[in-house]
Amino acid sequence: MHGHPMYASSVALAIDGVPAVGAVSCAPTGERWWAARGEGAWKNRAPIHVSEVEGIHRALIGTGFPFKTEHLLEEHSAQLVRVLGASGGVRRGGAAALDLCYLAEGRFDAFWELFLHPWDFAAGWVIVEEAGGVMGRVEGGALALSPGTVIGANSPAMKGALQALSE
Repeated sequence: MHGHPMYASSVALAIDGVPAVGAVSCAPTGERWWAARGEGAWKNRAPIHVSEVEGIHRALIGTGFPFKTEHLLEEHSAQLVRVLGASGGVRRGGAAALDLCYLAEGRFDAFWELFLHPWDFAAGWVIVEEAGGVMGRVEGGALALSPGTVIGANSPAMKGALQALSE
């Protein structure tokens, strides 16, 4: 990991194609997040909730760059330019599971990435939703446990604003 502490282990249990339980652990920082459907989201034994930031111009947004998918770099670059110009800032940590946990606890206000595998986002999906956030596909539609785009936000309005910039 080149001494970069932004990596995590994540695990999720899905029932009927939807994550029911998820846990993420960042060993270098000792942070641990978990959630179960209907039970809320937690970080190190304390309940967490998404931010209340309104307006994309104030939002801090997490993202990642396509890994071994060079054909997506041009599309992502164009989206990144639009999001950078309209948002309060963009951060790239390198671990989608961590970025989603940061969204769940209010460190980020939204997240988007163009290509993730289910193991990258399944645990974070349930954690974000149990913390009060919303998840879906960048191009619209419901999230599924299949490879593709992922978007998450602290509210439906924030998700819609980020989706509009990602078109």
